[in-house]
Amino acid sequence: MKKLVMSLVGVGLLLGGVGLASGADLKKGEKLFRRYCSFCHPDGGNTIRSERNLKRDTLIKNGITSPEGIIEKMRRPGRGMPAFSEKRISPEDAESIAHYIWEAFKD
Repeated sequence: MKKLVMSLVGVGLLLGGVGLASGADLKKGEKLFRRYCSFCHPDGGNTIRSERNLKRDTLIKNGITSPEGIIEKMRRPGRGMPAFSEKRISPEDAESIAHYIWEAFKD
């Protein structure tokens, strides 16, 4: 029984780091979004292809089902969008941007 409890505590600690970004991270993400993304995606829209906006339901329809999927798209976007390499946007900053997008445009 003690092993089971310790295992559950360990899993809880591991999963505790996984989840939504904090308010401070979202503020940072918003600032970075404005710097790197808002020219083409003002208010979560898309100035080039309006059907490819950043609203959560649209992202999901396009196969992007998590903040990690947003980061993947930032790194390897395909035609019509510049790639944002790790050299240009650090992994930490990309994560902040992705969590901001996921939370800010969920409705």
